[in-house]
Amino acid sequence: MRTALMVLLTLTISLNSIARGQSIDSDALEFQVQQLRAELADLRSRVDGSGGVLTAGFESETCTTGVVGCGETGGPCSPVIRIGSGQSKWTLGFEFVFARPRLLESFDTIVADFATNTQTLVPLDYDYDLAPRISLGYSGTNGTGVRARYWSYDGESAPTSLVAGPTTRAAATVLTVIFPATLRTPLPGDVLNVSNSLETRTLDLEGTYDVRLGETRLVSSIGLRYAELDQRKQANVVSGGAVVQSLDWTRRFHGLGIVTGVDARRPFKDTGLAFVFRSRAALLHSDKSVHRSVIGDVTPPANATLPIIALDDTKESSAVGEVGLGLEYSRQLERANVFARGMYEGQIWTGIGTPALGFLGFEGFSAGFGIEY
Repeated sequence: MRTALMVLLTLTISLNSIARGQSIDSDALEFQVQQLRAELADLRSRVDGSGGVLTAGFESETCTTGVVGCGETGGPCSPVIRIGSGQSKWTLGFEFVFARPRLLESFDTIVADFATNTQTLVPLDYDYDLAPRISLGYSGTNGTGVRARYWSYDGESAPTSLVAGPTTRAAATVLTVIFPATLRTPLPGDVLNVSNSLETRTLDLEGTYDVRLGETRLVSSIGLRYAELDQRKQANVVSGGAVVQSLDWTRRFHGLGIVTGVDARRPFKDTGLAFVFRSRAALLHSDKSVHRSVIGDVTPPANATLPIIALDDTKESSAVGEVGLGLEYSRQLERANVFARGMYEGQIWTGIGTPALGFLGFEGFSAGFGIEY
């Protein structure tokens, strides 16, 4: 544009000089005419090569649909924020999560050694168990969509059998609201058996919004979560081949609340690999029930409470946080994009509790695959 203005200005000056009758040197006039011809030829070639769009001083390109911002002034126009992918698609994913619970200051049994005057708290021994997760989602051309995710964990701690010695005794205890219950081997040779189990299920129904910041893809989500959690502890004491004490404790939780999250994906150039990050937070409002039945309770003072305690449908709230970090490999096929993903993950549930009251956490690894069509 600046060159065009210079050409018009020179031509205007020359014409005004002729109109006023001013003399113009023939050599100088010839030089100006040749310069004008060169400038016009350059302008014509630039217009023809740009498809009818004049580019002067900087290159220009048309921003695509959904672009919110462009590059700096004087530079090429480049997308900064892009909404959606420009086409609708379905996404189906399967993940094999290997998770184990982590329980705050909770223990399985107690071993008392009267020779050393010490009590050893033996922690719960949960191993990694397979906890499958499946997700199905749809995203429209404008970036908005819907998604459903289901996750389930069902695990048991390693069963415990402890034999009382000449100077040692084994015990198992639970706390139901404010009422403890304890079993203890009374004589050497008596056996304490203990088992623990935990089941968890979550179902998320969310609305999603797909945004791209340069090469980074962000999918934000908000919706509803339904969750269930069942815990159980069973113990007994066998003396002389007969069961002389027993304990059965359960906690059941089911709630509904709001869940929100962000999934991020950042590719590594053209390698097919990408860094992936996932975070979620939920606030659940729940109904919780706790039941306990005990025979032979030795909690001091012995038999201070009735053997059966029931707390049904109490209203409570719990916060849940989740985070995951990993790598993904994807490949574009003829009409679909397939991907495989591996992540390290963690969760924490507040206010859920364990047999000794506390926080419940999960940590583990996931390996999954999926398809976008």
